[in-house]
Amino acid sequence: MGRLGVLDTKLFGQALRMRWLWLSRADATRSWSLLPITEDDDSMALFRRSVQIEVDDGKAALIWVDPWLDGKTIAEVAPYLVAAVRNTAKNSRSVAEALHNRAWSRDAVAALTV
Repeated sequence: MGRLGVLDTKLFGQALRMRWLWLSRADATRSWSLLPITEDDDSMALFRRSVQIEVDDGKAALIWVDPWLDGKTIAEVAPYLVAAVRNTAKNSRSVAEALHNRAWSRDAVAALTV
């Protein structure tokens, strides 16, 4: 169609990062699914708005970052609480783990105030 076939690399890269996020969540049996993913804000925002999270047994949904509270994340409901949580816990704690023996309360490292 008159073009040279050059892709928009920024858009293509964002699509690939979103696919990586999807595959790591959709199939946890893949050997690379537990590797840390370098996230950029644009791809994560688009991914979170495009995907609906079902809690089910709570093992796949992440408590601190996934929109599992009526389509909202805990950061949208309680931003100061999430600001006090360790980054490692934010990116790895499932809803099931967090609710078992109130493990979510031990994720906060900063002092919580009113």
